[in-house]
Amino acid sequence: MAPMVCRRTRTLVSPKVSDVAVAFVLGSANTLSGDLAAAYSMVPTPDTIIAVNSAGMDYGGVLPHFCTLHTEKIVGWLDARRNRGLPDPENFWTSNIKELPPSITFRRVPSWDGSSGLLAVTVALYMGYDKVVLC
Repeated sequence: MAPMVCRRTRTLVSPKVSDVAVAFVLGSANTLSGDLAAAYSMVPTPDTIIAVNSAGMDYGGVLPHFCTLHTEKIVGWLDARRNRGLPDPENFWTSNIKELPPSITFRRVPSWDGSSGLLAVTVALYMGYDKVVLC
């Protein structure tokens, strides 16, 4: 299968066995581990993981995307990940206009005036994912 161009970002993406790209969005609820297990039972290999707020601190795996409207808290969440020996997330996303920490480069998407979870869904759609599973 030949490389494809993402509809939204116009960047090359890896070929897929399935023609549906799936993103998991991890929220900060107490039920996250159970929700994530249920999501993996439906989609064993999601195409990306997007964590929201403290879920980005708690998620124990490699984290491609970290979303928040609370950019003032990101340094603390990152310190907590680092203290657990976890790698930094690959990308940081926001839509707010607050002052951003100078040590972190954020990517921005337009705001729909919703929650950080809605921001993560916006990011997934912006990147061209077809399905978004909220955990």
